Amino acid sequence: MDLRINETLQTGAVRNRTYQVRSESVYLFLEFTIVLVCEIVGVYIMLLWDLYREERNRQRQEREAALQQARSRTEEANNRAEEAEKRIKLWEAWNARRVEAERQNAKFDEPPPSESDK
Repeated sequence: MDLRINETLQTGAVRNRTYQVRSESVYLFLEFTIVLVCEIVGVYIMLLWDLYREERNRQRQEREAALQQARSRTEEANNRAEEAEKRIKLWEAWNARRVEAERQNAKFDEPPPSESDK
């Protein structure tokens, strides 16, 4: 009887160790799987962040280019307006001299300003 109890205790201990080894391997597998999944998720998050950052930089560059074009168009329009204002002033001055000459009944032979007069 002593032998049977001892044998039963030994087989139980062996079975417990087997379960313990299996549970340790399951835990090790779970730990490895969790680490691997976290690594994959981290890589995808970094890739998404890089894509987001590149898109944001591209949009910023497009906005800066559009702003630069708008500034150059505004500058061109301002230059054209200044030139038109100068031509208008030349015509107004010429017209004022012509009207003054007519009022004084004087001969006015001055030609009107041309496009080359700026």
